[in-house]
Amino acid sequence: APYAQGKPVALELTYRRQFTAEQLTNATTTELQRLFGASSGVTAAAQRLRTCFRTVNSGDRFTAVGRNADDLRLYLNGAQTCHLSDPQIANRFLSIWLSDKSRYPKLSRQLRGQ
Repeated sequence: APYAQGKPVALELTYRRQFTAEQLTNATTTELQRLFGASSGVTAAAQRLRTCFRTVNSGDRFTAVGRNADDLRLYLNGAQTCHLSDPQIANRFLSIWLSDKSRYPKLSRQLRGQ
């Protein structure tokens, strides 16, 4: 079924090169602020996500599971790295890849099944 914001969704990313946890955190924070501004809710979400990331190597998989708009679980190679329950956390995080305002809107539409 096509992606619908706030509905259960899983998105798996397979990395082709190494990124440190700090690089992933910084890129995520930058994208959240670009998409939603630097409001206190976005800043708090970025800080909470900081605990979720680990350094990834080529071939590693990070999976984001949004059970609803406010519930996000992240897994690295199948092992859960965090579970966050914050207002709109799953919608905000998944918008980095799935929003029309993402850096790659054509890819986002493909990921959404459009």
